Amino acid sequence: SEHPAPLEAALSYAQRAVAAEPSSHLAHHALATVQFFRRETVAFHTAAERALALNPMDGYTLASIGMRTAFLGDWDRGCDMVRRSMGLNPRHPGWYWFPLSTNAYRKRDFAGALGMAQQINMPGVWSAAA
Repeated sequence: SEHPAPLEAALSYAQRAVAAEPSSHLAHHALATVQFFRRETVAFHTAAERALALNPMDGYTLASIGMRTAFLGDWDRGCDMVRRSMGLNPRHPGWYWFPLSTNAYRKRDFAGALGMAQQINMPGVWSAAA
């Protein structure tokens, strides 16, 4: 970003979105995402839970928050959230497999991790490149 303090700007924008529309799960999701990248885990969980409470049927929000929950170390809960989001949308994007394959790898299930990674199917994405 060319902004001198992109996370601070993003936090300000997300907070404005929540203030403007407190019933928007997407505003709370945006706030949770910014707080994740700011490493504010308590604030992340608060905003994430609010986003999910406002719209538990949004598979994208569920998968995104699940992925971040897993990457914060709560692997079982985060991966369960991602699996539930896959059930909401069987034709989900390939990135939904990222936390599941990473979790399999960290558990030393290398064959499972490889099988899941092959499902990502996102050519050209730096984190999916082999």
